[in-house]
Amino acid sequence: MQNQYVADIGDYGKYGLLRALFPAPCKLGIVWYLVPNEHHLNDGKHIDYLSKLKYIDCDRKLFSILKDIISLGKRNISEIENSDIFSNETIYHSDFLSYDDIKANSPTGRQKRLLLREEWLNNALQVVQECNAIFLDPDNGLETPSANKHTAKAPKYVYYAEVEKFLSITDTLIIYHHLGRNGTHASQIGQRTNKLQDIAGSSYKVISLCFKPYSQRAYFIITNQEQVRNQVDEFLSSNWKQCFELVE
Repeated sequence: MQNQYVADIGDYGKYGLLRALFPAPCKLGIVWYLVPNEHHLNDGKHIDYLSKLKYIDCDRKLFSILKDIISLGKRNISEIENSDIFSNETIYHSDFLSYDDIKANSPTGRQKRLLLREEWLNNALQVVQECNAIFLDPDNGLETPSANKHTAKAPKYVYYAEVEKFLSITDTLIIYHHLGRNGTHASQIGQRTNKLQDIAGSSYKVISLCFKPYSQRAYFIITNQEQVRNQVDEFLSSNWKQCFELVE
């Protein structure tokens, strides 16, 4: 499962956040929204952070593992799963989500794509149903009006209806979201936070973080656990504070 993003600066922040918030014995579930590589996009190129001393002390163990992955040319998801980045309690859902073999130029084709996605989702829910916390990792993040669920780009997004289903089986849900150019990053994060809070309800709190290095991205932590909130505070006071900030 070669992946052009593996071990780039985004992965360093992503895995660092998860490692800090959900150490063993917490049972973490990771749902990769795996899609075929798009090498023509030239994504995943930000790996020069490994030569910058200021990032090492954020998480030395993680830094070393990702540096080895890059140097050995093993940029694939299975390498992450088989490493010591996460505890042995971690559960992964690693099935590809792709519409490449289904044409969408007819109602039947579009319906087949939706059924394939529903099957993929149900399997993911089953795999991570016993986890204390679940992380959703789509390429692009939360849904956008320009990508209906049957379109070719849809596998790159998590849809709000899917967020609701994952929230029904866990106390803590974390969602990756790549920030776009339609408005300031603060306004984008604020709009998404409000929508997620509406979905989650008053018993949950949505904590929104911005990862700043290189291309900025957001993480939404939806939780009803006071311990998770406290761990977020500790995380933002650690060496990671140079990379992450709380968006309120």
